[in-house]
Amino acid sequence: MQKKAEIKSAEIKVDAKEGNLGLIRKFIGDNMKNTGFPRKKISALAVSVTEHCENLIRHAYVKKTGKVALKLKLKYPAAKITALDSGPRFNMTEQKIPDTSRRLKKGLGGKMGIKTILALCDAVEYKRRNCRNENTFIVRAKRLRKGKK
Repeated sequence: MQKKAEIKSAEIKVDAKEGNLGLIRKFIGDNMKNTGFPRKKISALAVSVTEHCENLIRHAYVKKTGKVALKLKLKYPAAKITALDSGPRFNMTEQKIPDTSRRLKKGLGGKMGIKTILALCDAVEYKRRNCRNENTFIVRAKRLRKGKK
């Protein structure tokens, strides 16, 4: 059911470790559930942000511990979540997406994270501000016309 276009904001800051990925998914799901977004868009955002956080854990914070702050802003039909981290500068929107077809044919996984994020999100934005990465993931639901369900 589509709700009135209210702005809902929420924030969470967690240690960047695998044990908190479920908490991140729950944070996104709980906040989006009652704001008119279809499950498909909720899942797209949750998977994208979780994948991004996994990449932070594996690459940005491999030699040191760190935190990730998530700032969620919902205004139907758009949902935005910005992930802030203090890892090395990394702009995924500038990365060349590798051809993973050979890996998949050989039954190998991996190297699909950025490709998955870019496929699931309607937009991904990057900024480097105050020595921090700000990655914003955006999904948009289709607006229903009046009288349609």
